[in-house]
Amino acid sequence: MLRGRAVDKTQQKYGEKVVCKRPETLAVCLQIVNIEIGHGDVKQQINVDFCAWENGQPNYSVKKTVRINSGEIAMLIGCLLGYQEKSGAGHRESGLWLSFNDKNGDKFINLWQAKQQLNYVKLTNAESFQIFSLCIEALKREGQTSSDVLFEVKSFFGVI
Repeated sequence: MLRGRAVDKTQQKYGEKVVCKRPETLAVCLQIVNIEIGHGDVKQQINVDFCAWENGQPNYSVKKTVRINSGEIAMLIGCLLGYQEKSGAGHRESGLWLSFNDKNGDKFINLWQAKQQLNYVKLTNAESFQIFSLCIEALKREGQTSSDVLFEVKSFFGVI
């Protein structure tokens, strides 16, 4: 079972990130965020920010964010590995929805609101791998290796 892990109270709230840039249009930033769940324990989730690309950098003051929980992260890994065609995550209050798709080997991140697609990014192989690595890192528990997490995901999808 994937669970939160205890961290040092001095650890920052935000961790590693991957930025998929499309200069002069948009950037998608996926970043690990540590959510305190009590008694010094935290749960790692991932924020996915879609924002405009302005003046050579992402403009985070105008962004749309969806947070992905551990179950959704595992489904995203399954999509990135080709075990399933689609994965998604939603934010009930804002009505935002992310979908991750694998279409004939091409990987996409899509942002939706009120059943309308607001934006999408076709991922390069390097970006897909960076997102995969970030997802594995977000699911690791104290003392657990990347191989352990990947074994759990493969077991869930019945690949082992």
